Amino acid sequence: MMFLIPAAGVPNEFVLQDSLKSSILGIGTFLAALFFFWRGARTDQPLHWHAVLSLLLVLAAYALTSMLWSHAYLGAGEAIRWYVIFVLALLCINVALSSGITRVLWGMHWGGVMASVWVALQYWHGLDWFPQAAYPASTFANRNFFAEYAVCALPYSIWLFLQATSSRWASLVAMSLALCLVGLLAAGTRSALIALSIFLVLGGALIVRIHRQLHIYTWPRTTKISSLIAFIAVLLVFNSIPSADQAGRHEYSDTLALRVALRASSLSAADEYTKGSFSDRVVMWKATARMTMANPLTGVGAGAWEVFIPLYQDADTSKEFDYFAHNDVFQLLSEYGLIVGGLFCAFFAAFILKWAGSTWSGLPAMLPGMSLRACALGSILVLLVVAGAGFPLHLAPCCALLGLSIGILGATDRQTAKMGETYLRTVARSSSIHRIATGVAAMSLLAAMGVSVQAMRAESKMMEALVLATDMVNAKTANTPLEPSRKFRLLDNAYSAIDINPHLRKLAPIVADRLAAAGELEDAVKIWRSSTESRPHVAALWSNLALGYSNLGQHAEAQAALEQFKRLRPTRPENISIEITLRRNAGDMAGALQQIRDHFRNDNYDFSIVQTGYETAVLARDWPLAIEALERRNESWPELMANGWLQLGLIYSRPEVNQPAKAQAAFRAGLLASKDEFREAYRQKVPLPYRDLL
Repeated sequence: MMFLIPAAGVPNEFVLQDSLKSSILGIGTFLAALFFFWRGARTDQPLHWHAVLSLLLVLAAYALTSMLWSHAYLGAGEAIRWYVIFVLALLCINVALSSGITRVLWGMHWGGVMASVWVALQYWHGLDWFPQAAYPASTFANRNFFAEYAVCALPYSIWLFLQATSSRWASLVAMSLALCLVGLLAAGTRSALIALSIFLVLGGALIVRIHRQLHIYTWPRTTKISSLIAFIAVLLVFNSIPSADQAGRHEYSDTLALRVALRASSLSAADEYTKGSFSDRVVMWKATARMTMANPLTGVGAGAWEVFIPLYQDADTSKEFDYFAHNDVFQLLSEYGLIVGGLFCAFFAAFILKWAGSTWSGLPAMLPGMSLRACALGSILVLLVVAGAGFPLHLAPCCALLGLSIGILGATDRQTAKMGETYLRTVARSSSIHRIATGVAAMSLLAAMGVSVQAMRAESKMMEALVLATDMVNAKTANTPLEPSRKFRLLDNAYSAIDINPHLRKLAPIVADRLAAAGELEDAVKIWRSSTESRPHVAALWSNLALGYSNLGQHAEAQAALEQFKRLRPTRPENISIEITLRRNAGDMAGALQQIRDHFRNDNYDFSIVQTGYETAVLARDWPLAIEALERRNESWPELMANGWLQLGLIYSRPEVNQPAKAQAAFRAGLLASKDEFREAYRQKVPLPYRDLL
């Protein structure tokens, strides 16, 4: 399981990468639990329990409870997440001091190596087997996701190298460790680079303190030197190879060292904090703080951040930001409240401090397992660092590492008398407890398999619908209607996916947008409507619904959708443009035109009002108002001036307006405003009598 989670990926977009990794984590964990408890029932082996496991169960129980009053689907997902981490940590507590945990760590290491091989092939060879949003991301869909996992797994890889018992394989392990570092550096994720820097400083100090306890201390000098040479050689070789992305499409650099330097230096760029990704995170963090202050005790419900965040964004926000707060601690407090979430953070921080203190004092005494314990603490440390600017705890790979680290820390408490006596207990040696646990593990395994299959079915159907919907838009643009059979398959897939999972938050609205662009408004409205039932506070869905209902002639439903948009974004200018469109479509053309004139007269407009005003005036054949709208658009948005002058020229050239001199002047001004590469295309749009005079 620990090998497959980082190494395996989907070579197409019909299943999301994290869905595959979540399935591997759930099925692998419960399969391991089934075998463990089944064997325990036959051998009466003791079952160990640690107090930290109670914290994970509390979060799972609260998530289940929040299903009663918050978003049930997302609450269930959160409960499953914490339950899987709990089971994995429980298993590791019971086996962490055996030789089995070393095999688990080797599986994790070689899985990370394989993931880094994918990164290297993507960065230096241009491999595109795995669809991803930001290259190079290995099998993780996004390079940030890969880097967050890689930096959290790196402490274990370093430990395996330092504790290798066979010096014959030392050089090979050193090269694999270097390859893991190469993949991390190639990703260029800044939070991961910061976490890496912190860990290298603390880890270096720790190695100096306990170097006599490490197996590397017993290696021959030639082995140490050859391992160091192998490690440095891998870094130098990859640094000397130029990236495959010479066009710079993915922000690559000529060398690996230059990429790291550029990514690190970008943190000092002023625009990073005004219009870069950090500024977007600040918007989310502020909204999350408002959410927490508005619901301080109970939070908004487990997993429900993405549902309620639009309510706490600034009133003039034009779009909803992402699906996670990009700070797992902030998000946990906003969802679970200060009672459950706050107490969990406080108790977990207390455990971390106690573990750190006992580890530091236990290292000189050469207690067994202390170096591995220090490694687990390092992994959790870097996980908390990257969780401050991302959401690794919502992704299966990092959840697996968290459960593994908690289990190792809990298990090694056996070696510290005070913590072992206080927090670690042997529950029972009774085979009946193992039989009950075996049954629970079997049911959990079946549930994980069923949920995985259904999740992948829903995603694959909706992704196929998205592909077909895009084809439909392209076919309409080319005036070649999509075949009826393909249209039927599109709608069948979309509605089947919604029946399986009505909460496909990312994909379903995009399919609806494509359908609307292709003129299939009725089906687009149905899908938008199903999305609002799952996400009732997303303003963009309500604006789409208002316009969709209006164009279908369902004016009462359109007005109700507009009221929902006003509830969410009361000060957005889109309120006015949507209201004008609804009036126009309902037959109140005079009222719509008067509303446009009033806003122009008061200089109270934005682009949406100007554009809607122009379109409405053209429909009403109110040419003076259409001319005024275009003139205002040219003045306020000069980047659209070429098109604006073209439209003005077309209006002036109309027989009912009949102002050829102004038409010729407008066409000429538009030609001058066009970029050189677009001038010939512009000429072709000008009517022949005027084109010859340009």
